[in-house]
Formats: sequence, structure tokens, C-alpha cells
Amino acid sequence: MKRFLVISITFFLVPCDVFAARSKGDYNFDKQGIQIGQNLPDLTAHLQNGESVWLSNYYAKRLTLFVCESLTCPVARRKHPGLKEIAGRFGDRIDIVVFYTIEAHPQGDPSPYTEGEEWVTRLNRKQGVLCRQPTTLDERIKLAGRLREAVAIESTMLVDCMNNAGWRVLGAGPNVAVLVDPKGLVLAKQGWFDPKRMAASIKRALKKSDSAESYQHEKPRDEAQVEPKCDCQSGLSEADEHGKTKSSDTVPEGFCRWYRTGRSERRS
Repeated sequence: MKRFLVISITFFLVPCDVFAARSKGDYNFDKQGIQIGQNLPDLTAHLQNGESVWLSNYYAKRLTLFVCESLTCPVARRKHPGLKEIAGRFGDRIDIVVFYTIEAHPQGDPSPYTEGEEWVTRLNRKQGVLCRQPTTLDERIKLAGRLREAVAIESTMLVDCMNNAGWRVLGAGPNVAVLVDPKGLVLAKQGWFDPKRMAASIKRALKKSDSAESYQHEKPRDEAQVEPKCDCQSGLSEADEHGKTKSSDTVPEGFCRWYRTGRSERRS
């Protein structure tokens, strides 16, 4: 009788999109942009009514967690319940800001995470999350509204300027999470938001102070005296079809070649 050698192999099931992501580039979002121990620069962003605001006015009172999201990032949509859990656990001692960024997987346009290729995930197709990359602030704000409705966002939401300055500073990733103190000092950063690990970082940060309110910090910028400005208001004609401006095209080290070399033609 023939004997057969049976080999037992354990397969670790991971989403196909994870393999696709690795094949399209090695993205060390935690190593890009602002780092732990550095101070977040005072950037401008937008409310959902289009009004320009200073980022510092949203972290000047106590610990603040910024989490990048976009409608077309399935990872951000999947992990948003974890952000709600953090809000429920620490919401009386920290502030949470959902920072809406450039679309991760637009349909009909290159993804900012590929070399000029469209990259629509299978989950987005299945769920009907299909949209172009915004070319105007109004378009981006409308998509932010769709995300708010889709995942029932209850936290403060700010929308990045069309030059994508905030996205680049935070790490140029679709779901970066950054914890800062009232002076803008980065206490924790994740290239991909991990609710459990971030909760532990928040707990440690709060333990180092009598309370989140005990931080000594400078008075927030008086928006009535100094008007926030960004090229979303004055230079939209200088923005290309992927939402980045010709005047501000610095890119994190190691980012994809498409984003370095500039615009790609829209697909019809």
C-alpha cells in the first residue's frame, strides 16, 4: 500500500487588498511627515461649510487625536468604530478630530498610492463606493459629508486644503493617527490607525498629567484678528486635477514616483 505524506499547512487569511498594497509600494507612513517629539505646524483646514480655520484651535485646550480618513479608504471605514470606542472611553478628557484627506482609491483617476494607476479596491466596488478625485474644495467637502453619513461620524471633522498640506505633514497616509498635546507636540503616531494601541498611548499620556486640563499652553490664535488663508480660497486655478497645487508640491521621502513626477492624465 502506498503511503502518502500529509503536510499540514496553516494559512493566515488576510484581505487581498493588503497583498495588492504591498505590490504597489512600500509605504512607511509612520516614518513620513511629522514624528513623535516634533511640533505640529499650525496649518489651515476647512469646516464642512467651507470656512477656513486654524488647526491649532482644535488642539489648544487638551490632548487631541487626529485620524486621517477618506470615503474611498476601506481601512478607515472599517476602523472607524474603533475611533468611536476611544471617544466613548476618553471623550471627557481628549478631543478627537477626523481629518478628511485626498481620496485613497478614486475611480477614474490615479490613486496617490500607485505609480499613476487607478486602484479601486474590490470592497469599494462591492459597496458601491465609487467616485472621482475631487478637483475643488466643494467636491471634497461633499465627499466628506458622504463619509460622515456612511460611518455616522460624531466627532469634529476638518477637511484638508486642496494643496493636501495637512495630509503630507501628518504622514501622507490614508489612515494615519496622530496624538498631540495642547502645544502641538506629537506624543504618539501610527501609520495605520490601531484603536487598541492608540488607546494605550492615550492612557499613558493622561497618566503623566493630573488631568488633560492641567497642561500649560499658549492662548489659541484669535481667528477674528488673523484670518486663516489657504490656496483653496485664492488659487484653485493653480491646482491640478488630482487636487495638489503646483506651488506646493513637496512630497515625503520615498513616496511613489507618480506623485513625485507630477500629474497624470485623467482617464475618460
